[in-house]
Amino acid sequence: MFEKIFNRIRLLSYKIREEKSLHPVLKEISLLIWIILRFYSLKLATKEQKLVPIMLQLGKIVSDYKDQYSYSKIEGEFWNYKVCAHHTFQVRLANEVIKSFFSINKKECITIVDTETLPELM
Repeated sequence: MFEKIFNRIRLLSYKIREEKSLHPVLKEISLLIWIILRFYSLKLATKEQKLVPIMLQLGKIVSDYKDQYSYSKIEGEFWNYKVCAHHTFQVRLANEVIKSFFSINKKECITIVDTETLPELM
C-alpha cells in the first residue's frame, strides 16, 4: 500500500514540474487521498465489526491471498486485506449460524456438508 502511495507522490511531483495546468495535479491528489481513505475505511470497518481477532487467527492459516483464486490474482495490500476481511466475515457468520443451530435444536453433534462438493447427498 505504501509503495503505491509513494509511487503516486513521485508521479505527482513529476506532474507539478511538467504540467502548466493544475487540473492533472489536483486529479492525482484526489486519487491519492481516495486510495488512503479507502484502505483506512476498510480497516476501521473490520475493527468496528470486531473482525480483527478472527482475522489474526485466519492469518495464521493463509497470510497472503494473492494465489488463492484460480480465476484472478489478488494484487496489492488493499485487495489482500479486503479478501481477508470478506473471508473473516463469512467465517464469523457461519460460526454464529452453527452456534444458533446448536442452541435451537439442542443437538450434540451435527454434520456439515458442502453441497457443491457432494451433490449426491441432496
